[in-house]
Amino acid sequence: MTDDEIHTADIECPICGSTDSCPHLLATIDRSYCSCDGGYIYDHYSQYEKLIEAKFLQLLKDESISSLEWDDFSIGECWDYCTENRSSGDYMELDSDNFTDLVCDVLELAGGELIEGYDNVGMGGSTVEKTFYAANPEAVHKNALVLLAERLDGHKKV
Repeated sequence: MTDDEIHTADIECPICGSTDSCPHLLATIDRSYCSCDGGYIYDHYSQYEKLIEAKFLQLLKDESISSLEWDDFSIGECWDYCTENRSSGDYMELDSDNFTDLVCDVLELAGGELIEGYDNVGMGGSTVEKTFYAANPEAVHKNALVLLAERLDGHKKV
C-alpha cells in the first residue's frame, strides 16, 4: 500500500475491527496542525502541556540553574524553545512540533497502538495523522502521564 492509499477513513481498530469511532480510540493526533482531534485523549490533551509547563516553571524559578542538559531530545527542544521565547510571568509557549512528537512518543510507549494515515483535506492538500488505539485508553493515558513525568526528571545542570 502506498502513502497515497492510506487514508484515515480506511483505518480499522486493531482491537474490534471498527472503522468508525470506537471505545478503543485513544487519540487522533494531527501532525500537520499539532492538535488532538479525537479519541479518549481529546478531553485530556491539555494535561500533557500542563505537566510540562509546571516542571519548566519550577526549573525556571530555580535561580541556581543557568543551563540544563536533557536526556530526552524532544523535551530538550521544548525547553530550549520555551526559554528562548519566554516573556515575563508564568506564561510560556511550547514548540508545538516537539510537544506533539513528545505526546505521540509517550502514548506509544505507554501501550497505545500506532496507525499512521493521511486525512484528505481537499484542494490537493492533506494532513498527516497518527491514530492510536488501546484496549484500555484510560489506563494508557495515565501511564503516558507517568512516563512523561519521568522523562521530565531526566536532566542535569550544565
